[in-house]
Amino acid sequence: MLHKGSRLIESYLLFLKSSRLSDQTIRSYRCIVEKFLAENPGAVNFTYSDILSYLDGLNKFHFSKPTRQLKLIAIKKFYDFLIEAEYRDDHPCKTIFVKTNSKRNIIQADLFSMAELDSLLEREERYEHLKAKNQVVISFLIYQGLLPGEIVNLKLHHVDLDSGSVYVNAGRLLTARRLPLLERQEEILSEYIHTHRKRMQLKGENEFLLLNFQGSPLRVDDVNYLVQTMKDRFPGRNLNCKSIRDSVISYWMNTKKIPPEQVQLLAGHRWISSTLRYKQIRIKEIRETLNKIFPLEKKNT
Repeated sequence: MLHKGSRLIESYLLFLKSSRLSDQTIRSYRCIVEKFLAENPGAVNFTYSDILSYLDGLNKFHFSKPTRQLKLIAIKKFYDFLIEAEYRDDHPCKTIFVKTNSKRNIIQADLFSMAELDSLLEREERYEHLKAKNQVVISFLIYQGLLPGEIVNLKLHHVDLDSGSVYVNAGRLLTARRLPLLERQEEILSEYIHTHRKRMQLKGENEFLLLNFQGSPLRVDDVNYLVQTMKDRFPGRNLNCKSIRDSVISYWMNTKKIPPEQVQLLAGHRWISSTLRYKQIRIKEIRETLNKIFPLEKKNT
């Protein structure tokens, strides 16, 4: 028999925690779903049309697109939970999306150089196994441009030291991809996996690659906190996981001159337009383009 009321929410919370979302995200999703169920007593059995009607109702209350998107994501997670718990065998809103049209402009002056990102690996730690784990996390941030959620969901079998690559699962926004490891990174990973990780594996066998000090799988909050502790290295600049990823993608595009189509694959972008936002347009290129369209008359000498 299906749990009801608070018991249903409690089960949903356990499901969210098993997904290893951040505490803030879990609180937001809980608040949204509690209100959703309170306003829609029959929501457990909602159909595709019911969800569309619900979203249409949000439009009437003039909720912003980002707010509607957040509500939809939380509700999608709720139906994911119902399917996993075998209360439903279908997902009523898996293919529904709220388009936000909120593409961010990439400001090149705010980005970090690869030399600056490399310096993040030189971090003093009290314990060697903690240092090894943090170096693995940072290396995935600065060499593959991974997001925190992608990092914490890596499993041991995703890392192939023989081929020098790591497999990243698809997410809600990004595609699955297999990425090459740097030689230095292979050494860091090998030492962590074969030596330090075993010391951290206090709770028996665990399939996740990265473990915390207690031997539990690393969380998104742990990755964000690690980066936050290094903000004082760059006073007045916004060091976070997203700005690191932006810097890495820009480096691929503008410094290494990797073709946009290949950068798209490396970054996991679903659309090439997302990749092209990182293209740095130089004044010289603009002048040359304008000159082709509006050729300047040569002065008589």
